[in-house]
Amino acid sequence: MRQAEQAQRQQKGGEGQETARGRGEAAGQERQQGQDAERERLRQAEQAGEEKGRRVQEVTGQRAKEAREVERETAKKAEEFQREKAQRGQELEREKGQKAAEFKREAAQTVAEMEREEAKHRERVAKLEVIRSKLTEKGNTEAATRVGDVLRKENDRYERAMERLRKQNEEAAQRFQQKMQRLAEREATRQKRQTQQRSGGDAGRDRQVKTTDDEG
Repeated sequence: MRQAEQAQRQQKGGEGQETARGRGEAAGQERQQGQDAERERLRQAEQAGEEKGRRVQEVTGQRAKEAREVERETAKKAEEFQREKAQRGQELEREKGQKAAEFKREAAQTVAEMEREEAKHRERVAKLEVIRSKLTEKGNTEAATRVGDVLRKENDRYERAMERLRKQNEEAAQRFQQKMQRLAEREATRQKRQTQQRSGGDAGRDRQVKTTDDEG
């Protein structure tokens, strides 16, 4: 009887040890799985950090590249603008010089014509004065009076001729001033349009860079 009870207790003890050993193994497996899961989580987090770092470097590099391109384009446009400005300035000065030369030639022609008119007038007046003086000396007052009428007509003709030439010279000066004014207005309009085009181009490049930044 005692032997049977002892055997039964031994059997129960063995079953308890077997159960405890199974529980220990299960707990060890669970700890191992937890450790494996933690290592996997850390590995994935490290990979995600590396990927994010690569993306940041790519975006930063792209932004730097675009900034350099914008800087080069801006410098190129500025150089072209300065070159065009200098070229246009030279063309404008040449055109102004041509207009001024035309005005000077026209003014010189008018002055020369005035001098010719004055010389012709002096010569005619001198001749008529001599004739009238001789007629007066001879007592031919009627003929001397007619010569006096011719003198008055010559004086009137001379005044009209000089007035016409003075008016002609004034009109030439006005045309010259108008041409200079038109040149200045045309140049101002061209510069304004060019400035607007440059501003539009700069705004477009700024929008392009901003778009890239937003995408990044």
